[in-house]
Amino acid sequence: MDLTTADPLIGQLFDGRYRVDARVARGGMATVYTGFDTRLDRIVAIKVMHQSLAEDDAFVGRFHREAKAAARLSDPNVVAIYDQGADAGRVFLVMEHIDGGTLRERLRAEGRLSPAAALGIMEPVLHALAAAHDAGLVHRDVKPENILISSDGRVKVADFGLARAVETTGMTTTGLLIGTVSYLAPEQVSTGRADPRSDVYSAGIVLFELLTGAPPYDGDTPLSVAYRHVNDSVPAPSSILTGIPPELDEVILRATHRDPDARPATARDLLVGVRRAQQAVSKAGATTLLRPLPDALTTITPLPESRGAAQANFTRVLRAPAGRPPVVAAVRRRRSRRGPIAAGVIALVLLVTAIVGWQMGLTDTGKKKRSGAEPAASPSASAAQTPQSSAVVVPELVTLDVSGATFEIAKLRLEEEGFVGITKTEVFNETVKAGVVFDQDPKPLEKAAKGSPVKLVVSRGPNVVVVPIVAGLTRARAIEVLTSAKLKNTITEQNDEKIAEGLVISSNPVAGTDAQRDSSVALVISTGKKPIVVPVIKAGTTYDVAAAAITKAGLVPIRKDAYSSKIKAGLVFSQAPATGTLFRGEKVTLTVSKGPAPVAMPKVLGLSRTKAVARLKSLGLKVILVDYPGRKGGTVIDQRPATGVLVPAGSTVTIYLF
Repeated sequence: MDLTTADPLIGQLFDGRYRVDARVARGGMATVYTGFDTRLDRIVAIKVMHQSLAEDDAFVGRFHREAKAAARLSDPNVVAIYDQGADAGRVFLVMEHIDGGTLRERLRAEGRLSPAAALGIMEPVLHALAAAHDAGLVHRDVKPENILISSDGRVKVADFGLARAVETTGMTTTGLLIGTVSYLAPEQVSTGRADPRSDVYSAGIVLFELLTGAPPYDGDTPLSVAYRHVNDSVPAPSSILTGIPPELDEVILRATHRDPDARPATARDLLVGVRRAQQAVSKAGATTLLRPLPDALTTITPLPESRGAAQANFTRVLRAPAGRPPVVAAVRRRRSRRGPIAAGVIALVLLVTAIVGWQMGLTDTGKKKRSGAEPAASPSASAAQTPQSSAVVVPELVTLDVSGATFEIAKLRLEEEGFVGITKTEVFNETVKAGVVFDQDPKPLEKAAKGSPVKLVVSRGPNVVVVPIVAGLTRARAIEVLTSAKLKNTITEQNDEKIAEGLVISSNPVAGTDAQRDSSVALVISTGKKPIVVPVIKAGTTYDVAAAAITKAGLVPIRKDAYSSKIKAGLVFSQAPATGTLFRGEKVTLTVSKGPAPVAMPKVLGLSRTKAVARLKSLGLKVILVDYPGRKGGTVIDQRPATGVLVPAGSTVTIYLF
């Protein structure tokens, strides 16, 4: 059955304005339709909330507030919200229509993306999230379904704040849970709280999926997947695919750290790492190197994590038979009573694996001998001939690797191992979070006697920061955002016809570009529209000349015609306002003379000659006297024009006397 034609909302007109045309998709909390704004003649997307949500007053109230907050976002990578409302019990949202599809649809079509393509998508996604974080908004539901890609390749993020609206209702609809749980940050699962670092975690999971073709965790139930987010560490993509530069591994491992404090603080911070990873991918040509690693022969664990003074990471390499790749096993040593037992079990596993490999090597050699071929020398064969040189190369475990830990934790760990004189040098580092150890002397795998000093190099964070978006913010908020980004500011003011007084017009350097930490960003603050002095038009000026002067000043002339006994017809005799200031586009009225006002003929019948003449002349009329034949009359017996007739000022009238 055609679901589109069966949908009862198709053809409906919401709010007397938005026509529902066709169903696009149905999700855990809403159904999306293409529609048409009949007032502005444009195609829109209409998201209609499911009835179970629309019947909940708490959700509807929260939905309206969150939609208004999201509508304030103005970023090219954010799906714009045009309107929101309710019609006949249906709560809906009207959004920008994107002619294309979702990132989920692209993943289904391509399986996974190259590092260059994945980073190319994540950059605008993080730009959108950064704009939200700057505005105090947290998305809470970053996933491929909420990332749209237009037919011309533009990337936009949708559904800001809607997850928060659902959270407040206490509802956990199955569709919403299943669609979201793969990307939830551990703190969202364990405490229900979310902040910008939660969006960073979700973005890291999305990037992992773009590279590998699947999220890092799966399970039989949403609960089991959520449990793994809380208790497991996301693996490095390089443990699944070859050709992943370490810079890209680091971006994902930092973004998906279970400890929110170990992640980039906002999407803007993560964006810095993504841009550097893009440079590394470009240099490495990683787009052509991706291929899955062998499942049984190689296992690579994530990069070291900072977990406090009780943990350190070490690597053992098992030499495999000739022609086979080495097995790399990362061993996490814990300072507990089970440590010796775990180490013994690991050593036993390594030894058994070596013996099996050695026997496989002998078997291969025997086969070659039986076939008459002389076997080539191999590490396994050499080990078989000289058992005293063990096939297992196990470097001595060292306790000096404190990279990834804070200085305080690293110092405590080293002192526990018997080292003294722990010193710290702080330097800028573009990829390591401030306060974290990233280098040391002696080096992590160098032997060092207990009691000897250790020098630690601690990151001060990137010396280069990304200039945040401040255009449109108030002066105080812009300064606050720059200060948070470790930038200073200088301020100049200028008039602007579009930007309201007190808001930022622009910044230099512009938003999104790199700037040195503690450098200054020049802000231009609007003082509002520029006042314009009203031109004074001299009485007697032609209208065309007067109108040109008003227009040149940036104002709009308005013509008004009126009678004037002093100014000739067609000439300006007054203006309003006559003086003062106006703003660009405001109006000035010019009054143009129509000449003297017409005169209504007075009644002079019965008046004497003298009085009649005086009365007519007082009105500016000219008088012709006509006496009755044969008599010089003294009284008016007729007048032309008649009483009450309008005549132009200065007209000639005739009176007849008897």
